[in-house]
Amino acid sequence: SKPITAIAIMYLIETGHLSLQDKVFGPNGILNDDIYAKVLDKRVYNITIENLLNHSGGWNSSQSGDPMFNPVGIANRLGVPSPANASQIISFVLANKNLDFSPGTADQYSNLGYNILGRVIEKITEQSYEEFVRTSILNPMGINDMYLGFNKEADRYD
Repeated sequence: SKPITAIAIMYLIETGHLSLQDKVFGPNGILNDDIYAKVLDKRVYNITIENLLNHSGGWNSSQSGDPMFNPVGIANRLGVPSPANASQIISFVLANKNLDFSPGTADQYSNLGYNILGRVIEKITEQSYEEFVRTSILNPMGINDMYLGFNKEADRYD
């Protein structure tokens, strides 16, 4: 899904809805919603779209773990139904974890960064990630039978 997310972001850049240098968090950031307002490490205000695309947002899962693989633990910590959703995971990390490096100074593969890009897509387009990708990226190319993969068996397509 990362290449598809990157294509969707680049489409939004090409159509003038985003810039690689746009800030993601903070009062003037794209994701300036209340859920992302509590921040432990103020360096997150320097994270740009480009940082997330090239895995230089500041997270190193080798050092601090990959929160995308801990939605149950994060839900328990937040006191919300399990598993935590994408926005809850981001909110938890912002409020409870320091960055491992300053944005743009290193690069480390980041599942979290692409989760954040998915939320950027939703915020900019006012559509779900799946709806935007399907209608704006896949369908125009004649791809009509691609679906998100889900973890729960009940959510899977047959």
